[in-house]
Amino acid sequence: AAELLEQEGIQAEVLDLRSLRPLDEEAIRASVTKTHRVLIVQEAWPVASYGGWLAGHLQEILFDELDAPILTL
Repeated sequence: AAELLEQEGIQAEVLDLRSLRPLDEEAIRASVTKTHRVLIVQEAWPVASYGGWLAGHLQEILFDELDAPILTL
């Protein structure tokens, strides 16, 4: 995905969370500190999903690092 975006002049960093428990908050924090954006892509329903919870959690702990709302797809 990042390679396709790069062809269009968009730089993206992909962080594949191999494990959701324990959650690698240090890797997430490092990525958000660098990019100041979060896009969560998941294969679950958007309502009451882990991605929805994660978006809320990241909004709480990384609010000052974000330049835009967190998107969940």
